Amino acid sequence: MNTKSKMGLAILAGSLSFVGAANATELAVDGSYESALDPHTGTGGNDFAGFDGGWTHFTTYNYSLGYTGTAPGGSGSMFLRPYDSGGGSSMVTQTNTLTRAPELAITTANIDARKGQYTFSAWFSTYNGDNDYSDLTLQFLDATTNSVGSPVGIGGAAFVKALPGGTGPRAWGQDSKTGLIPPGARFASITSVATALQGNPDGYVDLVSLDVISNTLPISVASATPIDSAVNVGPGAIVSVVLRDGTLALNNSSIQLSFDGSAVLPSILPKSGDDTTIQYDPPGLLLPLSPHTYKIAYNKDGGATPNTTNQYSFTVGSYVDIILPSPIPGTFENFNSTAPGGLPAGWTATNLNTLRDSTSEPGIVFTNLDSDAYTNWTVVEASLFTGTFDTYSHLYNSLPQAAGEATDYHSVLSFNPFNVVNGAVVSNLANGRFAFGNSGYRLDALGQVLYMFTKDFNVTGYTNVYLSYHSLWEQNQDSIGSVEYSIDQGTNWLPVVYMLDGPDVLTNLDGSINPVATFTNVYPPGFEGVATYINPDTLETNGGFYGAFIGVASNQWSTLAPYISRRVNDDPVESKRVEIFRLTQADNKPNVRFRFAHAGTDSWYFGIDDFGLYSLPPLKITSIVPSGANVLISWPGAAGTKLQKTTSLASPNWQDVSGSNGASSALDAVAGTAFYRITRPY
Repeated sequence: MNTKSKMGLAILAGSLSFVGAANATELAVDGSYESALDPHTGTGGNDFAGFDGGWTHFTTYNYSLGYTGTAPGGSGSMFLRPYDSGGGSSMVTQTNTLTRAPELAITTANIDARKGQYTFSAWFSTYNGDNDYSDLTLQFLDATTNSVGSPVGIGGAAFVKALPGGTGPRAWGQDSKTGLIPPGARFASITSVATALQGNPDGYVDLVSLDVISNTLPISVASATPIDSAVNVGPGAIVSVVLRDGTLALNNSSIQLSFDGSAVLPSILPKSGDDTTIQYDPPGLLLPLSPHTYKIAYNKDGGATPNTTNQYSFTVGSYVDIILPSPIPGTFENFNSTAPGGLPAGWTATNLNTLRDSTSEPGIVFTNLDSDAYTNWTVVEASLFTGTFDTYSHLYNSLPQAAGEATDYHSVLSFNPFNVVNGAVVSNLANGRFAFGNSGYRLDALGQVLYMFTKDFNVTGYTNVYLSYHSLWEQNQDSIGSVEYSIDQGTNWLPVVYMLDGPDVLTNLDGSINPVATFTNVYPPGFEGVATYINPDTLETNGGFYGAFIGVASNQWSTLAPYISRRVNDDPVESKRVEIFRLTQADNKPNVRFRFAHAGTDSWYFGIDDFGLYSLPPLKITSIVPSGANVLISWPGAAGTKLQKTTSLASPNWQDVSGSNGASSALDAVAGTAFYRITRPY
């Protein structure tokens, strides 16, 4: 059972207050860090204190300095400032005896009889809007100090990021977990590790508590997903409930699960430690915006008859099931037959990276993001992004932040649960090899500007032409990703999509997008500005505005508002999409060429896989059935399925059929005196 902000008896021990029951014993030593010697940035701790001797070396800040919001009650004057300087450390630990005298609150016999209960808690904060954080971990150890049971974590990035205060002094928040001390445990090790997102690791900690008691624990729900009241849940969601043993073990025969009010047969996975996982995969995909409930019943005391029930609800997010036929012959490219470092036959790449920083790494090294391998768009192996990278040049790999950066590019393969094609969730946007244009973790003085051009595709004889591709884009506050097409072999370019950070999409007074202002606004130079480049003809610095990197002629920019797409800064999932766009001027054209562009200053990446052109059949209504005050309209879906919408007959004017609108093509239907418009949902 996990609990947050649950206050029991406040025990003051060196100004320490902790969470727990009235007859529990506090085992954490100096949980409020008051042993620090200096009242400003004091040092404390002893690396050789041994069991029950308190923390290893650490440094503190004083609350009176005002670096955080109001101190929590009973905190004393100091809190942990986990720096790797000034006599401190970003990792601080202590190890304590569970049956310590004279505080003895639990015996080894009670621990081994599964009657030992712990409550592990601490208060966390951070410096202003930096969101630096600390993770606290409790690990139980056996008599030979080997780990026993699973580690218990509190705090962390998400917890700290949610603390009130914005960019000013941040509030303190308490996180806690309660559970069973695993049989065989004799010691408890508490470790805090701080992570810096800006500068030094200001992941502040105070009032660390480990509260133990001898008690009889019931079986409880350790976790349930989707969590209660969750919204924006993926259509392929699997219900998963973890039941944790108490003093007695769970009797599997007591487990009952229902979904949307009906009993279902779940899968019960083999027990892992004290945890039993119950799963249910609803058949098919859950409909967009549909509400659901699930209910788990079990015996909390280990019996065979359920006596405890927990119910949860969630709502599926909005998504579109993209229906794709076979691609137009000769237009599909999955890059798997292209060697890494190259491009498919007929495809070309170029760049405006005319000045290379002196610290950049020469040569083709795919595990070094600052090497010449990433000067242009290139085909790479998807598996590359499950490993580690030299992030900047080797010169910088000794810095503390380099270790965390080495795995940042795992985000390239992030899973977006709302990608649905032909009735199935697309779990991998990149399979085998894919085309990749990178700007992140490069030290170019001006930025990276990369272009990739496809060969010309012949779609003569095909109408209703669409482009679809798997997009592995991650937005940065100063980057642009764009896709354009040409029907005259690159003489003129037409818009497909322009991906920009939301705040950089400028608007008119009525809130509508102003494309001219968006593309002409000039930003300050440097790593926080829009990319610039040296013009090879004039040797002048150009760029610094987003329009510098698009192909559509500037006298057409006023028409581009529908093609500007707001994206979310530093979100590794939001722009991982199966994209689909209508190419209104490509129908029956013999030369359709595409231009992919990525410009940024240390600004993440743009990946492309499963590129193809498709001729989508027009929508066709199969039936219109009036029913009282409503009408049921049906049209074909994927693989012989039927899509239906019910709408009102009340209005004699045009009505969008709810849930099917927002598209680039429309079909009109008539029923009685009412007219209805069904639009393709992409």
